[in-house]
Amino acid sequence: MNGDARKLPIGVQTFAEFGGRLLYVDKTVFIAEMISEFGTKAWFLARPRRFGKSLLISTMVALFSGQRELFKGLAIEKRLGEEIFAPRPVISLDMALVTNFLGIEEFQKSLGRVTSSSAIWREDEKASGSSISSPAGPSAFTRDPTLPCGEILSELIKDLSIRAGRRVAVLIDEYDKPYLDLIKKPEEAEKVRVTMRDYYTRLKSLDQYISFIFITGISKFSRMGVFSAMNNLRDISISPKYAALCGFTHEELAGQFGEKLDEAASRLGKKRDGLLAELRDYYNGFSFDGETRVYNPFSTLLFLAEKRFDNFWFDTGTSRIIAQYIKDKSLTVEEFRGIDVSRSFAKNPGEIDTATPASFFYQAGYLSLRPGLSEDFFTLDYPNREVYESMSRLLVENFVGGNAVASAKFANLLKALGSGDAKTLIGEFRKFLALIPYDVYARANRKMIIVGNSEIDFGEWLYHANL
Repeated sequence: MNGDARKLPIGVQTFAEFGGRLLYVDKTVFIAEMISEFGTKAWFLARPRRFGKSLLISTMVALFSGQRELFKGLAIEKRLGEEIFAPRPVISLDMALVTNFLGIEEFQKSLGRVTSSSAIWREDEKASGSSISSPAGPSAFTRDPTLPCGEILSELIKDLSIRAGRRVAVLIDEYDKPYLDLIKKPEEAEKVRVTMRDYYTRLKSLDQYISFIFITGISKFSRMGVFSAMNNLRDISISPKYAALCGFTHEELAGQFGEKLDEAASRLGKKRDGLLAELRDYYNGFSFDGETRVYNPFSTLLFLAEKRFDNFWFDTGTSRIIAQYIKDKSLTVEEFRGIDVSRSFAKNPGEIDTATPASFFYQAGYLSLRPGLSEDFFTLDYPNREVYESMSRLLVENFVGGNAVASAKFANLLKALGSGDAKTLIGEFRKFLALIPYDVYARANRKMIIVGNSEIDFGEWLYHANL
């Protein structure tokens, strides 16, 4: 879809808001492939935060709820007359809306309220499918939110399917968020996990009432009950066929953002090809199959709006948690480059609360897949310059005492470099090294690390090298 005259959809997660006014990179061909694939009706996709998962769910809601006018000109439009794309009832659950910080009882009540109001269907249409409403708020399908959460979900799906005369599409966004938010509070997180496990396992017994399930999250947590209960769930997180489902490919960026790229190139005094090369280095590189690479959509859109390079995606994340994690484990930036991992690891990296540092950063999106030794292996590395520089900055901030101090010292370094003042430059580097506490050296010398395929001492020299 040609959209040069349209506005940038920064922060827009609702498909209906595009309406021909905002630039939209058409991903509906992937949705059509999933819906029409015979023998598979339950899908799971893990992607980092701000990669378009919520927009993908919203697009499916619009499709299943019969809002066909929104798909004019898109790849899926020509297939909407097929029976498999007929409108149907929808259960749309956004777990980010569930309150999880006021104790387990309030969490269960909140989950019940979100579930009880998640149905999308206009009852008087029945199975004709000629017209289905958008979300209409409280309806005949709303359940008593004080009932057990799993019971609300079960009864809602059964009632909706029977009364509508069609099986239901169940769409769950950020299935793992209530648990991840409490990862630093293990007792509370465990209570939430038990509740969520009972909730999700209800879906298996409701198979006869469900036509399609799509679940998104940050990662794959086996203990949440989703994967143990639904043994028919197809995980497409590292599937080459769906590697470009979220994020922009280079061809999509160059082909659909032409006017925006020209505006940015003009502002920065560059040619379009030169700018694209810099954008590829800075924001491209996320790969979910080891081969296909995509741009971070959030950072790319903000660059086109601001017309400057910055660490947009990283700075809006949990940088404090990452910084503390790096500090607590005495980690360095370079030890996460070129790590060989198996395909099994890439698909099932483990529970994030007990994960190794490599697994932790991979699941958070800070490490990405690269081709490995064979088809059974991948290599982990930083996806692009934005993430690599951001991780390096966090390491320095840990040493010097926070962002404000680091920024001041960086300013002195840049001033010395700009003026060619070698004496000041050397002095600033010595100040940085002096800030590394002696006990950091001592702790570091008691462990080994793997760099590439070599086991080496982890000593003071490594901090010098990182600096």
